[in-house]
Amino acid sequence: MQLVLNGWHKNVQIFTDSRIRERDYGDLTGLNKDALARIDPKDFELWHRSYDTPPPNGESIKNVEVRVLDFLNEIIPTWEKDDIIFISTHGNSIRPMRRYFEHLSIPEMCSFEHAPGKIYSYNI
Repeated sequence: MQLVLNGWHKNVQIFTDSRIRERDYGDLTGLNKDALARIDPKDFELWHRSYDTPPPNGESIKNVEVRVLDFLNEIIPTWEKDDIIFISTHGNSIRPMRRYFEHLSIPEMCSFEHAPGKIYSYNI
């Protein structure tokens, strides 16, 4: 992405879309997850890995999945056969993308830890 943003590929179109933004952690936004896990391990696990239980005033993974799938269902039909598409997003938006492209179950999707900068490649 840096090569595009720094002008190495000037003819590449860049689009932004708020539907693939990071999950909103609500009242937990800005808190260190390791410290929160020590302070409130039961609720932390529920909020951190539950599919449909959001943190207070935040989004669940299910909420994120709804907006990510809306994005994918809108954009995929616009792709041509030989198009190369690069999507840069955040860990909790990658979860439903991986579920969509890899046909994962909800528990599989929710269990993954995503390394920053990891690349996932799919042929469609």
